[in-house]
Amino acid sequence: EYKDKLKALDAEPRKRRPQLAILLVLLMPVIGIWLYGRVGTPDALLFQAASTPPTAEAGADGNMSFDQAISALEQRLFADPDNPANAEGWALLGNSYKNLGRYDDSLAAYQKANQLAPDDRNYQVDLAEALLFASSDGQMPPKALSILQEVLAVSPNNGKALWLIGVAAFQKEDFAGAIEYWVRLRDIVGDPAALESLEEQIARAQQGLAVQQGGSPADSMASMGMANDGMANAGGDAASGQVHVRIEISEEMAAQRTDDGILFVFARAPQGGPPLASLRLPAAELPLEVDLSDANAMIASRTISSEETVIIGARWSKTGEALPQSGDLEGYSGLVNLPMTGTVDVLIDSVR
Repeated sequence: EYKDKLKALDAEPRKRRPQLAILLVLLMPVIGIWLYGRVGTPDALLFQAASTPPTAEAGADGNMSFDQAISALEQRLFADPDNPANAEGWALLGNSYKNLGRYDDSLAAYQKANQLAPDDRNYQVDLAEALLFASSDGQMPPKALSILQEVLAVSPNNGKALWLIGVAAFQKEDFAGAIEYWVRLRDIVGDPAALESLEEQIARAQQGLAVQQGGSPADSMASMGMANDGMANAGGDAASGQVHVRIEISEEMAAQRTDDGILFVFARAPQGGPPLASLRLPAAELPLEVDLSDANAMIASRTISSEETVIIGARWSKTGEALPQSGDLEGYSGLVNLPMTGTVDVLIDSVR
């Protein structure tokens, strides 16, 4: 029962600062499971609390609620706060506070862990993250960024540091920097679920970079001298997995369209996820016909030719943002069976 309660912690909704909520929705999906597994797992708290005798409130079997487990850990640490052997306990307490949305308390606990173990690179990265969570605007503070840079100077393969400094770059719309750090991280990620999630974040950064440079995500990577492993030959030649698309717009939507907007055309798997292929077309005139293929893939392992059916979408963005925004004009096809030899019609007929 106790383990189940602790494991359910990460599934419970938390109160977060609005800016952090936006950041986490965009940037911290499955990858967090891999990066934060070192400390802060519910079972880790179980082992820390196990050294504290069960109270009458906890019951004869020793089972405690999560709050009681934290209280037991607090009592243990506060009784001997300056013992270097308790550095890991302070880090664990900091992570527990973070999970509860107690970001200022989390920061104080991580500061204590760093005081007791000043040479531990992982605790330094934990402190940088705590500074981010405790910030009033959800932006990476300069001190946190400095810590991450110092850690990477001596530990260039610190996965959590690479992740967080990539987040800082993304926040500043330094998409090239985010891609650089996350590609380095990709090379050391072993967990398949975490790797897929990381690929999605790289794809987001590629979209942002493409908007800045006025090209496709693949063009952006090429301009940086990088390759999204497998992208260049995912599915063979440029025609592989190709879908010919005709995009039209209804009269009602045409009246709302701006002359300086951006047209995004993309293919998605029916079950959702990031686009299988995407085109960005500045100031495109409609109707318009284009080809989507594996050459427009954003993630190496997810291409048009890897699916049996796809959905084609078109979105006219007033702001040119790669991520959908309220007020965008959009339209979708029905299910398209592959391979497709004809033309897929997409009518932009609704407002997001």
